[in-house]
Amino acid sequence: MTSFDIIPAPLCELGEAPMWDCQNQCLYWIDIVKKCIYSLDGSSQKVESMNLPFAPSAIIPKESGGQLLVTKKGLAFMDFQNKTYKSLPTPAINFSEEVFNDGKCDSYGRLWVDTRDFHTKDSKGHLYCFESDLSMRCMVSNLVIGNGLTWSVDESNFYLADSKPGSISVFDFDVAKGEISNKKTFIDYKHRFPARPDGITIDSDNGIWVAEVDDWYIRRYKPDGSLHTSIKMPFKKPTSLIFGGPNLDTLYVTSMRFGLSEDELNESPLSGSLVAIKTGFRGLPNNQFKN
Repeated sequence: MTSFDIIPAPLCELGEAPMWDCQNQCLYWIDIVKKCIYSLDGSSQKVESMNLPFAPSAIIPKESGGQLLVTKKGLAFMDFQNKTYKSLPTPAINFSEEVFNDGKCDSYGRLWVDTRDFHTKDSKGHLYCFESDLSMRCMVSNLVIGNGLTWSVDESNFYLADSKPGSISVFDFDVAKGEISNKKTFIDYKHRFPARPDGITIDSDNGIWVAEVDDWYIRRYKPDGSLHTSIKMPFKKPTSLIFGGPNLDTLYVTSMRFGLSEDELNESPLSGSLVAIKTGFRGLPNNQFKN
């Protein structure tokens, strides 16, 4: 039976987007509803927070120092240590129809960020790629809730989740050109309701880990899409996950309380917590935004 270390941090209404900063040996994660960013020091285990006037969506360390903050309706350069941020010019995106959701960088330092339909009903979401100068290309259309994204170890494949109705696609990836092609269905959740894919990450053996929201589980899949491992979580709605720690062998998993009834919260009192798990696998260093 898997043991969990419950990180002593405030419960999140909607915990998301954990990101391990290898340079500073700390973990960042966000609470979208409370408009807050948290940081866990990997050595002291001290938790710090930063409140924002807008809802965060993802946070990525920058090569030049500080962080690139993805918000629901824009981008910003941030310095978590000094609790400062500077909003960036908003690209030509209609934020009345779609909002940013999840984002990560490839090894060339490009930002890949997806969006969801503002009302989470229609196929108005996209996947965008931002270069270091913040020039933007649209790479995928017709997403409902664009969500977790990651690359294979050699970056020959790119994985992208759409949480509604539920699927993970795999593309061929050309890292030198920053291009994707040859879309295929990696996992179809059509017959797995209520499980839906949320955040995803990769381990050093090319195992794809998925936080399956509404189903209590995180699961590891092999590159052929077959199930390898299922781990039941101490909360109903795991939202995202990332490997961190000095040896990248600790899997951090976020969760949410948002949308749960009083009975469900009584059944799952740890909802909203951040947990750490030793899975026997290691992750990869997360890429920084190049600027």
